[in-house]
Amino acid sequence: MRLDQQPQLRQGQRLVMTPQLRQAVAVLQYSALELTQFLQEQTLDNPLLEIDPVVLDGEEPERPLTEPAPEDMDVSAGAPDPNDLERWLEYFPDSSDLGLSGPPASAELPDIVEMVAADGPDLAAHLRVQLDYHQLPAALAEATGTIIDALDPDGYLRVDLAELAAATAVGHGDLTAALALVQRLDPPGVAARDLAECLSLQLQRILPSPALAHELVEHHLDAVASSRARHLAEVTGHTVADVETAIALIRRLNPRPGSAFAGGVATRYIVPDVVVEHVGDQYVVLLNDAATPRLGISPYYRRLVASGDGLAPAAATFLSDRLRSALWVMRCVEQRRSTLYRVVQAIVERQAEFFAHGARHLRPMTLKDVARAIGVHESTVSRAVAHKYVQTPQGAFELRYFFASAIAGAGVASGDEVASTSVKQVIRELIDAEDPRDPHSDQKLTELLRRRGADLARRTVTKYRRELGVPSSAQRRRPSGR
Repeated sequence: MRLDQQPQLRQGQRLVMTPQLRQAVAVLQYSALELTQFLQEQTLDNPLLEIDPVVLDGEEPERPLTEPAPEDMDVSAGAPDPNDLERWLEYFPDSSDLGLSGPPASAELPDIVEMVAADGPDLAAHLRVQLDYHQLPAALAEATGTIIDALDPDGYLRVDLAELAAATAVGHGDLTAALALVQRLDPPGVAARDLAECLSLQLQRILPSPALAHELVEHHLDAVASSRARHLAEVTGHTVADVETAIALIRRLNPRPGSAFAGGVATRYIVPDVVVEHVGDQYVVLLNDAATPRLGISPYYRRLVASGDGLAPAAATFLSDRLRSALWVMRCVEQRRSTLYRVVQAIVERQAEFFAHGARHLRPMTLKDVARAIGVHESTVSRAVAHKYVQTPQGAFELRYFFASAIAGAGVASGDEVASTSVKQVIRELIDAEDPRDPHSDQKLTELLRRRGADLARRTVTKYRRELGVPSSAQRRRPSGR
C-alpha cells in the first residue's frame, strides 16, 4: 500500500484569542471591586492613563451621556489602528464618556445597598462537598443528607435516630451507617449526640491515642470541667501530672465544631452595578458609574504625543504604544458597560412581573434567552452577569438570581411553566405557615406543591429546601408549649 504524503491546502476559520481579546473578556466579567483594582493597576502601569480626580465639593463635573456608537463599541475589531492615532487623539478631548442614557432628574443612585448574604460556606455545604468524593449508594446518600440536615448550628445531632427515621421514612439501619460516615468527616466531632461523644470523636483523630483523656471524657467529664485533678488521679490511679496533661489536652478540643462555619447569614454591604427604578409606568435601567473609577487620558501626554516635538524615536514609539494600550482599556470598560446595560434591559423586559410583584412571579429564563434577545453569544451573557448585583424595587439581587430553570406545571405562577425560584418561594411560605408541633415533611411539601400545580419529585423538593437553608422537619419540630 502506498501512502501519498503531499502537502494540501485547506481553508478554515479559527478563533484566536489575542491578548487584547483576553483582556476584554476578563474586564467583562469583573465585579465592581475587581474592576476598580484592575483600573488602579492599569494607571500604575501606564503613565498615559489616569483616574479622574474626585471633586472636593462632593459634586461630579457635568458628564454628558450619549448612546455609544456601534463602531466604537465593537471589541472584536481589535486594538486601535497604529496608523489611526490622530483620530483617537481628536476623539478623547470630547467630554463625553460614551455613557448610556442617564437617570431621570428625579432618580438618585444609592451610595450603598445593604444586603444579607452568607459570609462563607455553611456546615452543611462543607460536609456535602466532602461526600461528593464518595460514590455512595442511593439509600446511603439520602440517609447522609438526612443526618446533615438534622445537625444544629453547633454541629450536633440532637435528634434520636429512631425519631429521625420515623419522621423522614429513611431506614434506621441506613441512618446508623450514615451517622458513622458523617462523624468521620471534617470538622472533627461533627454529628456527635452529646459533648462526651464530640470530644471522643476528636480524640480519636489524635495519634497515639490518649487513653487517659478518653477515659476522663467518657466517665469523668464533670470532674474535668471543674479541674479536679487530684480527685481524678485518685479515681483513675494516674499521677496528678498525667491527669493535668490530659485535662489540658481536652480543653484544647472544640466543644462546638460547627461554630467555625457560617451558621446563618451575616450582614455585609454591597454597591450595585445596576439600579432598576420604577419611573412612571415603566422600569428604567441605570448604570451605577459611581461604583468604579472613571478613566481618562493624561492631557500632558496627549499633547506630547500629538505634537511630537523634541521626542526621540524610541520615546515616541513608547508613548504611541502606551496610548494604544490606554485606549484599548477604555474601550473594554465601555464595552462592559454597554453589554451590562443591554443584558439587564433584557432581564427587565422579561421579568416585569417580578419587579412589580416579587419572587413568586419570576419567570423561567436562561442565559440563551437573553443572548438571543440582545444578539450575543451565551458565554458573553454569562460573563456579563458574573459577580454583579442589581438594586430593584424588590430588593438587591445577584444578577444570576434571575436565571431560573423551568418546572412543568401551573398554579404557582402564571403560564404552563414556573421558575425554580418561584417554587422555592412557595416552599418557604408553606414552611413559615406550618404548625411547629407537626412540621411538613418533604413528602408533605411535595403533595402540597402538587395541589398547586407544580409537579416535582420529592428529592427535588428536598434539594430546594436545603438550598433555602431550611432544616429537616425533624429538626424544625417543636414540642407543645415551646
